[in-house]
Amino acid sequence: MMLNEFVEKWQGKYLDFDGMYGVQCMDLMHQYCVEVLGLSNPKILAAPGAKDVYNNFENITGHEYFEKIPNSLTALPLEGDILFWDWGNWGHVAICVNQITQLTFYSFDANYPNSGDYPHIQKHTYSSVLGWLRFKKDSIPQSPELTECLKQHGELVDKCNQKDKLIEEMQNETEGLKAQIITHENFQKQVSSTLNCPNQPTDILGQITKLLSEEDQLRTAIQTAETLKKSNENMDLELKTKSEANTKCQLELKTVLGQVQTVEGHAKEWQGKYETCNASLKFKQVGRFLKYYICVKDGGIK
Repeated sequence: MMLNEFVEKWQGKYLDFDGMYGVQCMDLMHQYCVEVLGLSNPKILAAPGAKDVYNNFENITGHEYFEKIPNSLTALPLEGDILFWDWGNWGHVAICVNQITQLTFYSFDANYPNSGDYPHIQKHTYSSVLGWLRFKKDSIPQSPELTECLKQHGELVDKCNQKDKLIEEMQNETEGLKAQIITHENFQKQVSSTLNCPNQPTDILGQITKLLSEEDQLRTAIQTAETLKKSNENMDLELKTKSEANTKCQLELKTVLGQVQTVEGHAKEWQGKYETCNASLKFKQVGRFLKYYICVKDGGIK
């Protein structure tokens, strides 16, 4: 049986080679050895776990039929190679099929990625791959049909991966939009609560418009108050200037009043002297008159 025929026969089918534990990856490997490689002895490559086959290769029954190739940066598996992984307690084994590159490859797997999975073609990286066993006979029979089938499968897988990626991007975008909607709804609810109005866009907009109008009026009132304040400051400054001038005038007036009082004092003093002098003069005149009168009376004046 060719590799492609083996894949077509067991793709999605129940396979339990040893009749124990249901579908296992080791069942697929043993079935492959019998039907494709022609190794009918069921003990060939038998071990408790898949990774035990690779790790204890030299002591495994039938190891002489295979070449052990460790996983490395330069080594690549071929179609039909039996690959082994160091996973968990038992490891994993699968059959390499196609699209082999330095980063990825496809293999025919069972019991992976979920326990009990039926045989199917699975994409892998080289993570945790221990290595592979290569059958020493000339080559495993291949056919153009297998190559074409696997090529079509790879193209289909790539398309599915692209669709999955697109779906994931759309889901992420949808989740982002949902988050934005929730944020907007919460903000709208908070705004309506703050504005004390119904949680409706029209009501919120109307309340905001009203507040903006009131804010304009308040801004105008503030500007008017600022203008009045500035005018009042100017008047206070002018009043202060006038008050200082008035104080200066009062000081000057007080000085002048002092001078006037001094002059008045001098005037009163001179007036007293004048009155005294005048009285003395009058007295002298009266005396002279009396003398004159007496002389006239006595005939002293002719």
